[in-house]
Amino acid sequence: MGELEKYSGGVMMLNKHYDRLLQNDNNKDIDPERTHLNYSIPMDHGGLSANEYYQKIVGDNYLYGRGTKREDKAITACSWVITAPAEIADDQEKVKAFFQGCYDFCAERYSPETIIHNSCHFDEGGRPHIHILFCPTTELDPDRLHYSTQKVAKPVRLESGRYEFSYRFKLDSNGEKIPVKNYDRMADYYDKKISAADVLNKFELQHFHGDLQAYLDGHGIEGQVLNGATSGGNISVKSLKEFTECTGLTIDDIKENPIPREELESKLENAKLSQADRKTIVLINQTALTNQLEKSVKEKDTIINTLNEKLDKALSEKRNRDSLHSKDNKQITTYKTELANKDQRLSQTIAENNSLKSQIKDFEAQNGSLKNQLDLTEQKLKAQQHELEKAKEKIADLERRQREIEETKTQQTTREWGKTSDWGKSSGWGNKDNTREETKSW
Repeated sequence: MGELEKYSGGVMMLNKHYDRLLQNDNNKDIDPERTHLNYSIPMDHGGLSANEYYQKIVGDNYLYGRGTKREDKAITACSWVITAPAEIADDQEKVKAFFQGCYDFCAERYSPETIIHNSCHFDEGGRPHIHILFCPTTELDPDRLHYSTQKVAKPVRLESGRYEFSYRFKLDSNGEKIPVKNYDRMADYYDKKISAADVLNKFELQHFHGDLQAYLDGHGIEGQVLNGATSGGNISVKSLKEFTECTGLTIDDIKENPIPREELESKLENAKLSQADRKTIVLINQTALTNQLEKSVKEKDTIINTLNEKLDKALSEKRNRDSLHSKDNKQITTYKTELANKDQRLSQTIAENNSLKSQIKDFEAQNGSLKNQLDLTEQKLKAQQHELEKAKEKIADLERRQREIEETKTQQTTREWGKTSDWGKSSGWGNKDNTREETKSW
């Protein structure tokens, strides 16, 4: 959802690009008819322009290699480009609140005094996004300049919320600090330094999106910046555009509709991307595929549970009947049809889950938990099949009882017909005196 950009120069032109003041901007994705929608969150620079304020920050803080060739390569400005999530992108008020939250988060994390410029863009291809340009500054410890140090393995979290590695002093055989023979004595005159390596270290980048999401949630601001993989991770905007031009896809496209890995790698063959960017894009696509499969498995579980509930209800109704009547035959037939349909649907579900198992094998190395879920699904299916068999046996028993009742009724009718011992005697039907027997009233 957020991409980090670093600059060692050209900040003046960058600010003009942000404010759409370049007459011949190379960005072909800009729609001039929508530029009026852009805006910047107000900042107090004491009446200085963004460029003047940037030059003041650089001048007021220590910069390693100042006055040498190293100064031209020093990173003096960084920008977080944070895109509005898809679920709020069409709601202007929610997008505005989201951008304000992102700005406030960065101002607290990197200090409001380091923010050079910000701009909310609605006129470029894709969803709205905010640029937050700042100067990466940190505290300067004089002792670190005078004595040899070694970086501690685990970073510490500063009061501002960001992460930074600390250092310990190297000691000689007597336990004394080892002095540095040569160091930049100009550093003694500064309290802070400009260092993108310290401020935007690997650990800070790993926690940025998670901490931003927690900040937004804590302030009741809608928008999910965490969704399995951040939108492009730390891929540069240039690389994202190259990816889109080469493949016709965006990062959001592969997150919403992932494609087979072989097809994606084929599309990336001619893309001018670094190996790291390629791996990140493949990982985003693979994560989306995994999420898609997990969703499918959950849907199958829902179908199974629904069928199980219906089957239990049907069996319960059957058990509650006191006796079988003539209409039971129709009811039994209905149950048999329903069970046959359910059996067919369960068979289809089994086939679909088997197909899913085949697909998931490619991701077993990174998605072991998904395999466990599929194993549980198979156990549920076997249990359902067992329940179906028991239901079929129950229906067969009901049909047998019905036949027994019908046979009993037939036998009773046969015994009643011609059971009198006077049948055919002379005193009965057809006797000689043609007398009739008195009709009895019952």
